[in-house]
Amino acid sequence: MLSELSFTSEIPKDEWTMTSSFCGGLLCFASDDEKDLYFDALEREVQTECSDGSLRNSVRESSQESLQANSTAPADEGSGDNPFRNPPPPPPPDELPLRFLKAGKDDVQEGKRRYAATLQWRKENGMDTILVKPHPQFEIIKKSYPHYYHQRGRNGSPVFFEQPPKTDLKAMRKAGVSMNDLLHHYAMITEFGWQFVERSDSGRSIFIIDLEGMRMRDFVGDCVDYVRQCSKFTGQHYPERAGFIFVINVPFWFQTIWNVVKPMVDEVTLQKIDIIRGKDKVLEALLKQIPIENIPPEYGGNSMPLGQSPQEKLLRNLMEHNAKRAAGDRSCGGRTGSPSCQFCSFVPARSY
Repeated sequence: MLSELSFTSEIPKDEWTMTSSFCGGLLCFASDDEKDLYFDALEREVQTECSDGSLRNSVRESSQESLQANSTAPADEGSGDNPFRNPPPPPPPDELPLRFLKAGKDDVQEGKRRYAATLQWRKENGMDTILVKPHPQFEIIKKSYPHYYHQRGRNGSPVFFEQPPKTDLKAMRKAGVSMNDLLHHYAMITEFGWQFVERSDSGRSIFIIDLEGMRMRDFVGDCVDYVRQCSKFTGQHYPERAGFIFVINVPFWFQTIWNVVKPMVDEVTLQKIDIIRGKDKVLEALLKQIPIENIPPEYGGNSMPLGQSPQEKLLRNLMEHNAKRAAGDRSCGGRTGSPSCQFCSFVPARSY
């Protein structure tokens, strides 16, 4: 997504292959060196951890408050073993997830701070239930703001396309869509990506940001404010999720802006970003990470058009299901239907 340009950090080049159990949770490591780095950092804090248990207590308190505040059932469905009530998400692990340690540059205390802040943010914004609630403005936002999940890359990473210059802010304003509504939508789309499209906690995405038609005036006002706010919460609460970023069809004047921004971007992030100018070079660049059969025809590939991928169809089906369920329609059959409803049966991969 466009906001990933601002908050990205290093990821391992090799595929994550090793899992290790620690403190009752699962951690993923790319190699023995990765594992040693994690535990060496934790060992520096082990005595403090054992003596005060601050992180463990903080996580448990946040998890309990979140479960109490964010019921996964619509208001009219009550509690108990209701077949239309989604199962609760798993509690967040007591140990510090590796993504947050890496986001804190291997500083355990900073990683803890970020992790605790994310749990609090999720509670305050109802993130554990955002995918089971109706989203009345979904259609107008999708129509006016082109962004799509679309197949996978060569390494299995989910791919996300975004076309910021085609965003119709006037149409959304006319329909009553506010900045907060857009931010809510972006949070929902991001959560969908990491709960439905790619459930692995070590997963990374490939982002394609198409700037064709971008005007210099688009870098000021509401557009920039939106990107800034999205960047803030994705960088803070979805760390270590960007794998590769392609910025394509950049205008001739983009280099001027990039020369100003580039010194503020860390070297690891710069290594992920590939800026492509010239339509004849776009397909060549995308093929480095995405097979031709998964690239949409809009960019020279052989897949279905943007908006028609299995991932996008799943998202629309989810939104339609939630709208019907909120309106009292129980035709999906719930968890006890035959077959059971995939959305009523959905269990989130994580709550952090």
